[in-house]
Amino acid sequence: MKNTDKRIPHLFLDTNILIDYLLFRGNEAAAIEHIFDASLEGEMKLSIAAHSLTNIYYILRKDYDPGERKQIILNLSALCNVIEIYKDSIEAAIKESYSEDLEDSLQIKCAVEAECDYFITRDFDLFENCPVRTVLPHELITELAI
Repeated sequence: MKNTDKRIPHLFLDTNILIDYLLFRGNEAAAIEHIFDASLEGEMKLSIAAHSLTNIYYILRKDYDPGERKQIILNLSALCNVIEIYKDSIEAAIKESYSEDLEDSLQIKCAVEAECDYFITRDFDLFENCPVRTVLPHELITELAI
C-alpha cells in the first residue's frame, strides 16, 4: 500500500544508515534500499548532513577506490537534500546536548533545522534525546505503508 497522505514525509538519514546501505550490511540494508526506491518514486523527501559525505568518503576507502567513492558522493548528493551546518548550528548542537557524541548532536541538529518528520537511524542512544521522531528503517516502512 502506498502512502496516500498529500504531504510527502521528510526523512533525515543518519550516517550509519547510509553506510549500511552502501555496504549492504546489517539487517536494515534492504529496508534502506526500499526507502531510497520510495524516494525515487516521489513518496518521500530525503535529507542528509553535509559532514556525512566526508565521513562516508573516508569510511568507504577499504571497499571502494577514490573514483567510485566520488561517484557515490555525487549520487547521494543527487538523491538527498544535503543539509549544511554552520558555526551557530554547531554551537547550538553542543548547548542543546542531544548526545554526548558531537557527531550525533550535529546529525540531530541538521534534522531539526531541515524540519524533518523522521530521523532514521539504528543508533538506539539517539532515540531518547532526538526531538525528531526517531525510527529504524523497517519501522518507517511499516508506519508509512510503503
